[in-house]
Amino acid sequence: MKKHYSLVLCLVGLNVTTPRASAAVVFFPTKVAFNAAAHTTLIEDFSTAPGSSSLSTFSLHGVTYTALGQTDLRVTSPGYHNFGAGVGVTTNYILASNHNEDFKAVFSAPYNAVGFDTYLNGLGPASVHVYNGATLLATFTYDGTLDDKEYLGIVSSEPITSFSWTGTNGATLNTGIGNLSVGQNWAIATFGAWTNQVGFTITGTPDLVVVVEACINLPNPAWSIVGTNTLSAGSSYFNDSGWTNYPARYYRLGWP
Repeated sequence: MKKHYSLVLCLVGLNVTTPRASAAVVFFPTKVAFNAAAHTTLIEDFSTAPGSSSLSTFSLHGVTYTALGQTDLRVTSPGYHNFGAGVGVTTNYILASNHNEDFKAVFSAPYNAVGFDTYLNGLGPASVHVYNGATLLATFTYDGTLDDKEYLGIVSSEPITSFSWTGTNGATLNTGIGNLSVGQNWAIATFGAWTNQVGFTITGTPDLVVVVEACINLPNPAWSIVGTNTLSAGSSYFNDSGWTNYPARYYRLGWP
């Protein structure tokens, strides 16, 4: 019988470019997958952002948000409805614009993990550019057909100092971001299967302790710990010695 093995945490989004070869950047399209790869804290829900509906820049909780080009910034309150049809009436505060969304968020201290809700209008692509200083690390682009609320988590081997958000036709229907989370500790895995062994390399924050869990039924999982690895010098190899006992097995990373 053919055996099947999967890593369920490394869900990489479509339309990704990574111009800096030395940086490992992974995009996660769900909050569950992102939380499996990084320790993060919610630092901004925009509920205490300045009340003006026309701002060129403002700073809050260690992040400076600046409008780019001809746009300006606004924070929409719960009950706002000028996003895509799939968003409907909003229940959160959202950073958007009065015109076409194009803005940048600069961190006062860098992070290796950044995640946030994304709000789309279905009128064209929306892009997130990730930077280390002036260097572009990677770009994630929604293809323009989505008109709902999504999630984007970013994990980078090089510190993230800023990111930008660029929407399309925001003057007609808004796009934007909300609920910004950040963190320093992260771990991602590169899967491999060889003759008579199954394993993967875990890369992340040096000396971080990572738990490897496995299950055999992903729709109704019963996760069990199959290993604990310390990322000495930023990496560690996990080998599943019990792989021959199962026709299928799924893995995820967790924290002690």
